Amino acid sequence: MPQLSIVKKAAATQARRTVRVTVEGEVFAVTYNIEGLSLADLRQLTDAGEQTDIARYLARIIVEWELFDGDEQVPVTVETLESMPLALVKAISEAVFADIAPSKS
Repeated sequence: MPQLSIVKKAAATQARRTVRVTVEGEVFAVTYNIEGLSLADLRQLTDAGEQTDIARYLARIIVEWELFDGDEQVPVTVETLESMPLALVKAISEAVFADIAPSKS
């Protein structure tokens, strides 16, 4: 993929977004970089008939999150995401992809 040079610094800053995720009454922030996904990735993720590796996509775009194990922040890795309860991964992915999705209004 060619590197586009027309993106300004302001646009790069706007590419980083934060969503609030709620799981079992607990709310935490997840910050992601929208530039980590392409339209082809989104198409694959939203294609109901296609199996995808959601952990790989999330690990690619999540910059940080408010998930801690004691005092240590949990690292954002494919392995971490794969070991999490499915309800947690589902809540994170739904919040991020709902934020990415274009407005229908």
